[in-house]
Amino acid sequence: NGDGFADVIVGAGPGAGAHVKVFSGLGLTGGAVVELASFFAYTGFNGGVTVSSGNFNGDAFDDLVVTDNGNAAPGNFYTIVLGNAALTLTASAPVTLPGGSNGPFDVATGDFNGDGFIDFATANFGSNNVTLFLGNGGGGFSPAPTNNPTALGGTTGPVALAAGRFNNTGKLDLAVAGTTSNSVAVLQNQYNRGYFAVGSDRGVNAQVNIYDESGTFIGSFQPFAGNFTGGLRVAIGDVTGDGIPDLVVGTGPGGLTIVLVYDGASILANPSTPTLYRAFFPYGTAFSGGTFVAVGNLDGIGASEIITGADAGGGPQVNIYSSAQILANNLNVAAFAYYAYAPNFTGGARVASADINGDGLADVITGAGPGGGPQVNVYLGTSGPLFIVGAGGAGLITPYRAFFGIFAPGFIFSGGVFVTAGDFDGDGKADIVVAADKGGGPQVQVFTGAQINANLLNISSGGFNSIIATNFSGGTRVGQTVGVYGGSLRRILLSTAGPGGNQLTGFDIFAFLLNPVGQPPQFFGVMIQPPGGAGAYASE
Repeated sequence: NGDGFADVIVGAGPGAGAHVKVFSGLGLTGGAVVELASFFAYTGFNGGVTVSSGNFNGDAFDDLVVTDNGNAAPGNFYTIVLGNAALTLTASAPVTLPGGSNGPFDVATGDFNGDGFIDFATANFGSNNVTLFLGNGGGGFSPAPTNNPTALGGTTGPVALAAGRFNNTGKLDLAVAGTTSNSVAVLQNQYNRGYFAVGSDRGVNAQVNIYDESGTFIGSFQPFAGNFTGGLRVAIGDVTGDGIPDLVVGTGPGGLTIVLVYDGASILANPSTPTLYRAFFPYGTAFSGGTFVAVGNLDGIGASEIITGADAGGGPQVNIYSSAQILANNLNVAAFAYYAYAPNFTGGARVASADINGDGLADVITGAGPGGGPQVNVYLGTSGPLFIVGAGGAGLITPYRAFFGIFAPGFIFSGGVFVTAGDFDGDGKADIVVAADKGGGPQVQVFTGAQINANLLNISSGGFNSIIATNFSGGTRVGQTVGVYGGSLRRILLSTAGPGGNQLTGFDIFAFLLNPVGQPPQFFGVMIQPPGGAGAYASE
């Protein structure tokens, strides 16, 4: 009833019809129980009902899902009851459970697929399985498209269902009690709501491929309908503030340098037709050198910021666009801009963002492009108005850390480096992964957050070749994502080959750091589609 106190919903058992009553919580009634509403979910049915609640349509009132209790004719339905201020509770028309689902004896609600909308699951006594229904945020539901209904193994006669986080993946799982088997089945949530992106390199029609967290290809789109071949750089993070990671795309050289922002919810709904949320020119309409992109909440306020780094041909300028100006679509001028390297350096700046020092704020990491040393700089984020610690004085900002990320015996590698960052070892401080660009072989070096903060950077914590063929000279690009492996949420290093290759590999850096010898274990390895050996960029 919207008074701020939870209410009690009761569904009648067998013999009483499909009767549901709602009683007030005790907060405002002086300890008295008050009946707020009474209704029948179905007509002509005496098998009893089960009920559960949740805010299905995003208004100020909780709603109800009601299922018939068991598979007594003419049951096997669910119905939705939307809450309202007047407490006029009316059941929707009954919806029949999909094929293979019989006798919904209990129901549980929760956001099982991570899209921000409440879903529900039924324990089906008649078919010994569980059926999941996904909410659309407007009060409607549809059966989950895969592995639905879900079998319970040796657990039979399911009569009770409970949702909870039973492992450390952060996702809701289900426990199901079976009365005829005298056992409990635990269904671990395998629903993949994480995704990452890979952008094509130069020489082919610019395309973004979308993959789920297991490395399975789920869709692709061409932002410029085949009219641009300069390559695309990609990053993922929540810039809209809805809790769902969005996709940020920056163009490579050869045309107008533009940044495109796609709504993450639309990508999860249909990765081949995402909704464009924002578009802007980070370095004006005269610069055609391209840009690198990253996403991170530098100031800890609101949603994440967008960070861009100019590619070769201009100065190594890094722009920061605040969450407030992204929301207001006021992106003509960056909230703050600075040079990561000497202003006359024309190799560009590759960018990444993660919390290096563990203060809860994302930081900016840059890697120098071709023409200079393989220098990596770290700039700490701050809640101050200019986003970067030390910003505001004349000249260059002094980085928190600066070091060479690639080691070449006998000379300083000048082909440029790519950078990514994430907490791969789980110590609360992000690690930095550096990869050599063309001419440096498929070399990758890992610098842990602990050694970065201790400023012990003369040698990495481990290095390896991303491609077994050590004579490969196209370079390696790196990104990162997260996924559930072995029942745990793991951060995954994404490695893509430069020109001449089309490999996409997900590496286990946590395991590698325990024994930094050889190539890290792989979570997955796939060939990027469409093939052609043009190379690609993994999402930061």
